[in-house]
Amino acid sequence: QTMCCMRREWVFKERADQFNESTEWLLSRYTLSLYTALTTHQKLAGVVALSCWLPLRNSLSKGESGGADISVLQCHGEADPLVPLIFGRLTVEKLKVMLNPSNITFKTYSRMPHCACPEEMMDIKQFIKKQLPKIN
Repeated sequence: QTMCCMRREWVFKERADQFNESTEWLLSRYTLSLYTALTTHQKLAGVVALSCWLPLRNSLSKGESGGADISVLQCHGEADPLVPLIFGRLTVEKLKVMLNPSNITFKTYSRMPHCACPEEMMDIKQFIKKQLPKIN
């Protein structure tokens, strides 16, 4: 097993009792979260992919993901020196082939390097509010 698969299985086994349904899970962060979302058979509320690229993108195929209807917010700084914007663009094009293209949102931020900006944080906040169920 790869490290990604082992970590994914641990997360879902160890944390499953804290959530009523897997649709209450929203993965966020970088490359690992995006890859995990595309290779798990758990139904997820969505994934936030920040300044990332999709590893092994040529080995993934349409329908491999258990959540073909998963919503993805992918954000990338146009001035990112660590993960060039072209990698983000290639990733979003692969996502549109693998998943429902209408569920993929790709946002770029001018002059933003490999970090965050207030506009990006607001976009993430709106995505989370839309994807996660309301808490009573």
